[in-house]
Amino acid sequence: MAKKIAELGGVHTIFLTHYDNDEHTDAELFAKRFGAKRIVHINEQSRTIKAEKAEHSIEGTEPVEWIPDFRFLIVPRHTTGHMVLLYKEKFLFTGDHLYWDRSTQSLGANREYCFYSWSELIKSMELLTKVKFEWVLPRHGDRIHREETVMKQAMVRLLKQMQLTL
Repeated sequence: MAKKIAELGGVHTIFLTHYDNDEHTDAELFAKRFGAKRIVHINEQSRTIKAEKAEHSIEGTEPVEWIPDFRFLIVPRHTTGHMVLLYKEKFLFTGDHLYWDRSTQSLGANREYCFYSWSELIKSMELLTKVKFEWVLPRHGDRIHREETVMKQAMVRLLKQMQLTL
């Protein structure tokens, strides 16, 4: 994969949704190979023991406009610093936060893998019901593209289902 990335011109920035030993180790290797800068929430960076510190840290809980068209949303799930990346109000890179479940044909969030707080995860899903996007691009689960209005309806349905579990 690194060879193909190099052929395409390399990588400038690596966005880390949360701390995961494997991903942080890979990110460190890619950062060294390509001179890329890593971005992670400060709460995640403090958990990174083996990896070097990221070049950029996001702090707080408010959305961050990084550069034009790139917005980081802090959405606790695995950890307090889990983030998603919204690009051009169209593509939502969700990490482990949100995915498409092909068996139910709906958006999903798995309580079993919510290591921080289910109630905080539900609050973060409320935030996502107010955000415009058409694509869900997760680390785990299936990706999906739907028109913005259809995606919003799917987010509202998921939020209602999750609220019933409190």
